[in-house]
Amino acid sequence: MRGRCVLLLCMLLASILSTQARTLQSGTPQKDSDAAQPMRLAQGTFEQRKNRVSRIEFYSTNYGIFGLNIAANRGGGFWPRGSQNQYIFGGGIWFAAKKWVRNELRKLVVLSYNPNSGASWMVPGRIADGDEYSDDLKDKYQLYFSTDYAPDGTPLPERAGERPQGPNWPLWITSETETLKVNRYFGDYVDDLDKRNVQTYPRGPAFISQEDIWSVFKDTDLRRYEGGVAVRRSQGYPLRVEIEQTIYSWGFGDYGDFIFLKYLIINRSRDTLWECWMAPAMDFDIGPANNPVGIAGNDRVRFYDEDPSLNLAIQWSNPDQGEGGKGFGYLGMTFLESPAVDPMTGFIRKDKRFYPLQEQLGLVTFRNWVIQNDPSGDEERYDFMAARIRDGDTGPGDKRFLMATGPFNMAPGDTARVVVGLVLAPTSTGADPRGSGDLDELVRKVRFAQAVYDGGFKAPVPPDRPNISWTPLNGGVVIRWDSTAEYSYDDSERGLDFLGYRLYRARRMDLDSFDVDNRPSIARGPFGWKEIARWEVPYPFVKKSDRPLLAGVSKNPLIDSLIFLRQSDTAGFSVEVARVGYGGEPWGEFWQSLDPNVRNRYLQGRVEISRALTGGRGLKRADFATTEEFLNALYDYIQQGKATVIFPDFDDDPDLRQRVRQTIARYMARVTNNRTFVDVGDDNRDGVVEDHPDPTRTERLFNNVDYYYRLLAYDEGDLIQRTPGKLNIGVAGVNVVQAFPRSAPASEAATVTITAEDRDKLGGIYNLRFLVQDPQRLQQLFAGHELEIEFQPLWFGTAFFAPSGMVNGIYAREIILRDLTTGTELGRYQTLFEPTQCQSSVLGMPSEFAGVSTGDTTQGIGRLDTVGYIQRTGTFRTDAVCNAPDQYVFGTLGFAFDYALQQWAGQYRPYRAQRRTAGPVDVPVYPDRTQVQLTQPDPVTRRYVSFNNGPARYLVVLEPGGVETVTITWNSGRNSKEVQVPYYNIRVFNDLSFERLDPETGQPVKVHYPGELQRVDLSLTRGTGPDARQVPIGAYGFAAVPWVNGRSADGISQRRTQLGDWMPQQGRYYLSVIDGTDTVDFVHVFVASGCRFVVDFANKRGWSVSPLAGVERAPLQPTQDFQAGDTIVFETTGGALGLPLPGAKIRARVSQPTPLENITDALLEQQVKVVPNPYYVTHQAQRSQYDAKIFFTRLPERCTIRIYTLAGALVRTLEYDARTAQEVGRLGVAIWDLLSDNLQRVASQAFVAHIETPNGAKAVIPFSVVVGGIRQVPE
Repeated sequence: MRGRCVLLLCMLLASILSTQARTLQSGTPQKDSDAAQPMRLAQGTFEQRKNRVSRIEFYSTNYGIFGLNIAANRGGGFWPRGSQNQYIFGGGIWFAAKKWVRNELRKLVVLSYNPNSGASWMVPGRIADGDEYSDDLKDKYQLYFSTDYAPDGTPLPERAGERPQGPNWPLWITSETETLKVNRYFGDYVDDLDKRNVQTYPRGPAFISQEDIWSVFKDTDLRRYEGGVAVRRSQGYPLRVEIEQTIYSWGFGDYGDFIFLKYLIINRSRDTLWECWMAPAMDFDIGPANNPVGIAGNDRVRFYDEDPSLNLAIQWSNPDQGEGGKGFGYLGMTFLESPAVDPMTGFIRKDKRFYPLQEQLGLVTFRNWVIQNDPSGDEERYDFMAARIRDGDTGPGDKRFLMATGPFNMAPGDTARVVVGLVLAPTSTGADPRGSGDLDELVRKVRFAQAVYDGGFKAPVPPDRPNISWTPLNGGVVIRWDSTAEYSYDDSERGLDFLGYRLYRARRMDLDSFDVDNRPSIARGPFGWKEIARWEVPYPFVKKSDRPLLAGVSKNPLIDSLIFLRQSDTAGFSVEVARVGYGGEPWGEFWQSLDPNVRNRYLQGRVEISRALTGGRGLKRADFATTEEFLNALYDYIQQGKATVIFPDFDDDPDLRQRVRQTIARYMARVTNNRTFVDVGDDNRDGVVEDHPDPTRTERLFNNVDYYYRLLAYDEGDLIQRTPGKLNIGVAGVNVVQAFPRSAPASEAATVTITAEDRDKLGGIYNLRFLVQDPQRLQQLFAGHELEIEFQPLWFGTAFFAPSGMVNGIYAREIILRDLTTGTELGRYQTLFEPTQCQSSVLGMPSEFAGVSTGDTTQGIGRLDTVGYIQRTGTFRTDAVCNAPDQYVFGTLGFAFDYALQQWAGQYRPYRAQRRTAGPVDVPVYPDRTQVQLTQPDPVTRRYVSFNNGPARYLVVLEPGGVETVTITWNSGRNSKEVQVPYYNIRVFNDLSFERLDPETGQPVKVHYPGELQRVDLSLTRGTGPDARQVPIGAYGFAAVPWVNGRSADGISQRRTQLGDWMPQQGRYYLSVIDGTDTVDFVHVFVASGCRFVVDFANKRGWSVSPLAGVERAPLQPTQDFQAGDTIVFETTGGALGLPLPGAKIRARVSQPTPLENITDALLEQQVKVVPNPYYVTHQAQRSQYDAKIFFTRLPERCTIRIYTLAGALVRTLEYDARTAQEVGRLGVAIWDLLSDNLQRVASQAFVAHIETPNGAKAVIPFSVVVGGIRQVPE
């Protein structure tokens, strides 16, 4: 009953406050146990909430009050978190300005916190929505915590006592050019709720710290002012300022001991606000929270005049109210950033993105005073802020704390950015604070906080920088790098010290990020740095993908997926847990290589829960209904920083540290093609290099033009220190290079010739051909190389609707293109053999289930059990749009092939069994319809995929064998006997085929699989049949089980004594044998393509005590067994016929370049170019008029270039030799600097280039030099 009354009271209070203005407080906020009840609870329009991450524990609101626990009207700032060491009672900001009111320049001051009354004159919201606050907009203008949001900016699921539901995160990276946390770019506020998403802003939400807290408030609701609406309006209020407040905080190391409060103060009025001042105004009461009255009167405050450049004010407390010996230290506040003004006009400067500290106003006024001296009127408050004095220590008291920056003028629409750092530190001596001589730790943290802010919130060191190199291509560049970053070691952090790479390209190094529009004033433009590729190594442990440790800040690190082991700590502050090693590439092999004891050491650990941070509330497994609920609570504690996961770290063992790095290096070598990236443009990854006439908007890379590449590495971050993943920086000559595309040397066009095919395995695949997008790049990359294409079943497992529900079984293949010469994988492609390549519907795709429903892949074939088919042909091309951006490997080489398939009706299933014999045979043969394995799981992803190859007709040919001496065991192992058993060897073929038409001759061509199937051994258990999923596509299994003395009785009890163990030798057909009084007969099982077939001479209908369902026993015991030369036929139906078998390959070779001695006059004239032609004083490859360059491209291996005037005068002779040109990256290119042989610069005129090779081939090419504007290089 009491709970219901409290709830009713809260609802009534919220209702009243939502419909009428707040009653003004007439007294001082109370600092004792008799504090009044709050006038606005957090659930309403005016929100108050406590932070969750920083070691500084504080309350904040969405209307400008900071620190104060309004709900209890008590101090609300503590350090360290979870303690009762109070530092903050309450605070906010004051903003002062001079404004013309009825021809009088009046001094006005608005307050987000009045330390005398605890009131705020601000209300949540933006001025554009009206002057007064609106309850209807309470969700939009709530107090936003980044810890309530997923990395994509959407709210996380609701948690008890909090309100994460509602609008998405308000700050987004709206700029296409800015880099978050660079040049003070912290994202932009997005007012339209419908645009707060990654679809509108694909660069995502702007999360800066571990916990960002954002709100926006305004001064326009005069009902909130002290003094009355009419009076304040007559005085010239409101100023019409709107303030966006963001608090940045962390929870690890020194980061956890400071917070940044950023204020964007926006003049939304039509008035110029003159000589403005902004000041945090704080009431810092330091001492034990259980003595609120006593601790309010013994605080000390002063400006830190030992180093005025720190802009630092400090506060501490005398130890006479219970503070002594409790670990109290210092609180400091500093201006990390303040406005810079034009000294001539006094207006806020806008000529830079940000200004160094020496150009900022900084801390101009510092005041400390007691409550009795509170300034009350407008003039008094303004003059108090603008006094330009810095108070020192004036003795203990109930001190207020104000630090002001100014003056600055604000035109309508101007924004003033002020960032304040609040820093907590113990004394450097470990004793109680004295006010001087023991401030080293605070000063160190203040300097560190300033460095963190100035450095874009720097963190522990990122990976080492890789060393990169390059090779030119025609219209492209090959970037290569070493493994330096992959072997990085940071002993200050746990976690992977290398996680991945990001590759960037630029035309100019002085632009820090890419932008499609040129913006010189902020160092952005279309030639700036742009990410063009990324690679990442998987984690070595299975992670909770929905549990990033630093939600909203970084996706890394993720929390390990934990397994509860035990909890011996009865208080609930320690939990023994395990984690799971990731078994996929590259870690599966790594884990298997470890000794089991070593492996288990790294998989077992514990979670330690902080007593202080949880208020002594541990977690006990016994208090939760399920282990899953317990683990979720544990994950919550870990994410909130209240618990720490402790596992041994690989880096603790130098040998294992090296093995981990070797594992990473091998993986990165594979996924990056041996650390090689071929850049041919195509920045939007659509497979098309857009060639725009505007050089600032084209994707094309110009030959002979400089480009810059930057390869950055990043790490995982640290779960224990709670640090996010970190990205390193670019350094010219290390991981930044200057490169330029170049055309290929003169040569006949390179060709690709098929040299070998696995015709027995390719099925309906035919007419494979290579597609060459750029013959020059083909020559540069692959001349003389051997290539290979391989087909493998794809772990796809697409589900679609069929009459029996959702069914897996869309047939698919993965096609792998390799360069055998270099041992690299060039590309992987997928095909579903759809009727029209890239179609989105499953209709018509070959599948295991077809012809019975409009939801199935092929309609109109027949019923579920129909035996029929349709035949169709199709084409696969890598240059299809759905293969973007990889239609051509390296923008150079693709392939295509045609195929013919038959889709058979109904569900894939065993069809029938038949005998083909020379003599009489009465052995029952039949399919086992009790179990058909249509799919099998991928061992890593556990996704299911079709693994049969469609309908088949398996011919099991019996060939002469021999006699095997074997021990037969039966009756559940109770009886055994050594007997001589005759047997036949078997061979298996699939002779099902169909015909397609040859597109060139029109003649029929047989589609079949003529090769012999390979046998695999089955894993068998007594009394259990084989699992058909053990047999891969294109193979079979064949095994036998004996039945001893089983020809008469067939009851369950008799069968139990008759059933023997599986024969140890597989792949043989055993004949019955009578040994003394014992008769041994056999049941054989054939397994292929997910189906089982039975050869049942024993007449026992299977291999277990219970016979197979649906199989009738033959009325007479068989007497005529198979003979050598007989054939047993097993057929399956349904599915698709004509798919390539696993491992089917095609090989080809690329031609060599044309040898020098085979270069002809015609080839020279056709291929050698002079670019640009005509030459202009400036062009794409030239940076100034003194950097003159004319390029002779596509030159043969050696040649002489003679440049003549039209009058026949020799101007310059150039000797080109590929052996020396290769050293400087200019293979196939010679450069003329427009100087004659006697070093005279040539004038504008026409020239002739005479080019000659050693074997006498010649070409004459005219060109000219003129003066003109910028031109693109036409190469």
